[in-house]
Amino acid sequence: MYVRYKFVQRLNEDLRTVRHTLNACAFGLGMISCVGMCVVATFQETTLTVVHDTGALLFFGTGMFYAILQSAISYKINQYRSSLCMCHTRTAIATITLLAVLDYTFHLVSAVGEWIVAFSFVSFFLTFIPDFKLFALQVKAELVQYS
Repeated sequence: MYVRYKFVQRLNEDLRTVRHTLNACAFGLGMISCVGMCVVATFQETTLTVVHDTGALLFFGTGMFYAILQSAISYKINQYRSSLCMCHTRTAIATITLLAVLDYTFHLVSAVGEWIVAFSFVSFFLTFIPDFKLFALQVKAELVQYS
C-alpha cells in the first residue's frame, strides 16, 4: 500500500491528475485495513468473537473502500500508466469485494464470503505488479550518532 501511495504521489508531481487527499485517504484506509487483518489473525473467532469480528469489520470494510478508491485513482492515471483494461479489472474485483462485504448474512452462515473478499484483495494487489515495474522505490537509512 505504501508503494502504491508513493507511486501515485510521484506521478502526481508531474501530472497533477489525482488529488493528494484522495491518495492519502486511500493510503490511510489501507493501513487501517492492515491493522484489522492483524487483529483477525491474532484473535480466533472461537475465543474472542467480538474482537475477531471487530478486526474483520476493519479489515474487510476499510479494505473494500481502499479497493474502490484505488480503482478510481487508476482511471485518473490510466492515460499515463494503467491500461483501461487493468482499470476495468480493478473495478470488477472491487465490485466483487463490495458485494461480498455488503451481504454480511453469508458471513454469519459460512466463511465463504470472507474467503471471497480475501481472494479479491489478493487479486486486486496483484494487478499493481505492471505499474510497480515502471519505477524504483529507494529507502535511505542513516544512523544518527549520540553525543
